[in-house]
This record gives sequence, C-alpha cells and structure tokens, in this order.
Amino acid sequence: MPKLTPVERLQVVRWLIERRGQVEIVGLVKEAFKKDIRRESIWLYEHGNKWGPIIRRGRAQFDLALAKIPIANKSVRLRILNKAAIEGTRWHFNGTDPAGKKKYKMNIGAAVAACDKARVEMEGDKPGIVVGDGGKVVFQDIKIEGKPVGDIVKDINNRLSSQFTR
Repeated sequence: MPKLTPVERLQVVRWLIERRGQVEIVGLVKEAFKKDIRRESIWLYEHGNKWGPIIRRGRAQFDLALAKIPIANKSVRLRILNKAAIEGTRWHFNGTDPAGKKKYKMNIGAAVAACDKARVEMEGDKPGIVVGDGGKVVFQDIKIEGKPVGDIVKDINNRLSSQFTR
C-alpha cells in the first residue's frame, strides 16, 4: 500500500477537521491522489498522538466558524422547513374559473416534502417518524396526488391507530 506524502496527509487531516467520514475520506484519497488507503489508517490519524490534538483543535475552530453561518445551524434549517410545511398547508388563491368563481389550491406535496426533509435532518436518512413511546410510524406508501386532504388525514390516522394497537 503506497504511503501518503506530507501534503496528502495534511489534506486527510483537513477532511477530518471538516468532519467527513472515514469511508468518504478513503474515496476522496482514491479520487484525488490515486492511492488506496484503509479506513483503519484514517482512524489512526484521528486518534493518534501526532494528528489527534491538531484535528480536535481544528474541529473546534471549524465549528465556531460554522456557527457564524446561519444556514449551517440545524435549528435555522428546521425553522425554514417548518415555515415551508405551514405554507404548504394553507389555501392559496388560484385564479377564477370561467363562471367567475374563485379557485383555491393547497400545496400539500410541498408540505409533505418539507416535513420529510425535517425528519431526515433530525433522524438521518431512515424512513418513519419515531413517536414518544419509541414506536415507529412509516409513511412511505401514502399517495398524495389525486386524494382529497381529508382522505389523506384519515389514511394517516388509520395507519397510526393500526400501528399502535396491540
């Protein structure tokens, strides 16, 4: 296995400071430097006596710099997604029909997408929502298009009650 040059090692340390994962770094090294390294080697950088303190100090500075960028803060992103979800469930004027009646629409798809992104933000990329007692509710197969909102709510309520009845 080829050894990394000092410049390449420094780049690995930078990637670790940016909190990139070991598997991702292995791929980046292969792509950038055309060298194969093992995940264990990356672990040694992070936990060794030589690079470990530098990485920890660099991460602290990186986190402080990141905290100054509002969109990088999880709570800011969640507030934006919450606003999108609320806006998606409101009725919006959609013009008038030929008879002069006002038409309204609700963008429920955007609300569901915003809720799903918020769930992924909080839980990672796992399907389902974990509720208070640790039960998991999975909404993967709910169909939005072509269903009235009332039917969707009934469908969700039925799924919730069937998943938590013993």
